[in-house]
Amino acid sequence: MGFFYSQFFIKPEYATQSFTGQTVIITGANVGLGLEAARHIVRLQAAQVILAVRNPATGEAAKRSIEQSTGRPGVFQVWHFDLASFDSVQSFAERVARLPRVDCVVANAAIATPTFKVVEGHEQTITVNVISTMLLALLLLPKLRETAEQHPDESMPRLTVVLSKIKNTADMENRYATSKLMEILLLREMAGRMSGSGVIINMVNPGLCHSKLAREIGWGFWMFKQLVARSTEVGSRTLVAWASAGRNSHGMYMTDGRIANEALSTFVRSLEGEQAQEKLWPEIAGILEDIHPGIMQKEVDNPLAKGSHNGLPSDNALNSKLEKDRFPRQATVDEYAQTFNQGFYAPAPLDRAGHDVVLITGGTGSLGLHLMAHIASLANTQTVICLNRSSGINPDLHRSKPSNGLICRAQFDIYINPVLL
Repeated sequence: MGFFYSQFFIKPEYATQSFTGQTVIITGANVGLGLEAARHIVRLQAAQVILAVRNPATGEAAKRSIEQSTGRPGVFQVWHFDLASFDSVQSFAERVARLPRVDCVVANAAIATPTFKVVEGHEQTITVNVISTMLLALLLLPKLRETAEQHPDESMPRLTVVLSKIKNTADMENRYATSKLMEILLLREMAGRMSGSGVIINMVNPGLCHSKLAREIGWGFWMFKQLVARSTEVGSRTLVAWASAGRNSHGMYMTDGRIANEALSTFVRSLEGEQAQEKLWPEIAGILEDIHPGIMQKEVDNPLAKGSHNGLPSDNALNSKLEKDRFPRQATVDEYAQTFNQGFYAPAPLDRAGHDVVLITGGTGSLGLHLMAHIASLANTQTVICLNRSSGINPDLHRSKPSNGLICRAQFDIYINPVLL
C-alpha cells in the first residue's frame, strides 16, 4: 500500500538547490531520469555538466534538447561511457581525473533485461549494475576528495547512486532485484568506510517512472507502468535533491524527497542483511582488485578499509591485532568486547559496575552488538542509547542473547541519528 500511496499522492518538490560553479557528472544522461536531472541541474546554474552516455549520438541530442529548454549553451560535454566494459569505465575515470574539479557524480546508468548474457566474465546485470558501478565509484573518489580539499568552504562533493523499488512492484527477472540489493549493501559498507573522507555517499529511489529502464520487460509490466508510474521529470527531482544534499545524507537512502531508511527491506535492516554485507564486500573487492590492481588500497584511502563495518573495525582486523599481541589464537568479538573498558591490549573480563545510561556509537555491527550486550549485562545498567547512522534498525536485533550466555538487562529502545542532533 505504501508504494501506491507514494506513486499517486506524493509528489517530490520542484528542485531549487543551487549548483552554481559546480561540475556535475551524470551517467545514463541521454534519456529518462538522467536527462531530466541534467536539465534541472543546468537550470540551477551548474558550471559544467558531463553527460556520460553509451551512445554519443543520443548524448548530443540530449545536449541540444537541454540547451534549447534552459537557454544555457556551452555548459555540456558528452563523454562516451559504457558500464558493460571495464576498460571503458577505467578510461572514463582517467579522463575525469584531469578535470579541475568534480563536485557531484550521479550514478544513474543501469540495465534491467530478461536476456541472459555474459559480459566481462559475469552475467551482464551484475556486471553493469554492481561491479562496474562500484568500480566507477571507487575510481572517482580520489577526484571527489581532491575537490573537497581544494574547496573546503564550499559544498561537500557528493556521490549519489540511483536505486529502484521496481523489484517491489513487478515480478521481473530476479537478476535485476538481486543486483540492486547487492548495490545497497555495498554502498552502505562503502559509506561506513568513507566516513570522514570529505565525500558524501548516498542512495536515492526515484519511484517507478516512465523511463526506458524496463523497455525489454513484457507487456504486463508495461501496462502496470502506464497506470502508476511518475513522469521522468517528477522522478528526477529526487535525484537532484539528493545530489545537492548535505552531510546528513551520508550513507542514507532517500525516497519521495526524504531520508527513509525504514523503507529499505526488512532483510537489509536485519542482522542477516549485515552479515550478507560483510561477506559481499570482500568478494566484490577481490573482483575489483583483479580489474584494477591496488584499487582497494589506493581508492578507499582510509585506515578502516583494511577491515571495517559501518565505521568500526571488523572482526578480522581485531583478530589480527589481538592475536599478535595477546592471544595464542584468534580472539572472538566477545573477548574483544570484554576488554573494551580495560584498554585495547588488556584482555581482562569486563567486571565493572554498570551505569544508569550508556551511549554507544556504531552499535549495529557485530562488535557494537556484542559490546552492548556486555554493558547491558552489568548490574546497574538501565538504558543503552545506540547512536546509529541509520534510523531504520530493528530494536529486536539487540535483544538477542549473546553467545557467552549473558542476558541483556538494558532497554534497547532509543535510536538517534547523530547527524540530526
